[in-house]
Amino acid sequence: MKKLGTALVLVLLMLLAASVTYASNIYVTNDTSDVINVYITDNENDADLCVYVVNYESDARDKDEIWYFVNNESDAKAKIHFVNDQNDADLMIYYVHNENDAGWKTSNQYRGRL
Repeated sequence: MKKLGTALVLVLLMLLAASVTYASNIYVTNDTSDVINVYITDNENDADLCVYVVNYESDARDKDEIWYFVNNESDAKAKIHFVNDQNDADLMIYYVHNENDAGWKTSNQYRGRL
């Protein structure tokens, strides 16, 4: 019975640890290796993803389209590099002002991975 209690505590701790890392924690870097190259478009129709940025980590609710920018790479789920040419981009985003307007507009290899 004691082993069952210990196992249950370990499972609960793992679930708690997993819930602390939000999927949309984004780290911006100038390093170009092992990153998602992102281009910011001025035209919503050109975007793969419409992004809503939040000010608090707790508001990043495990969704690709809700981004919270972190200062430390170790806190991030995704590491991105902004590019100046859309031809260099892996992902084209458009910033929206309303959370309800955020979401995927196209299918993309990074869907579910941000």
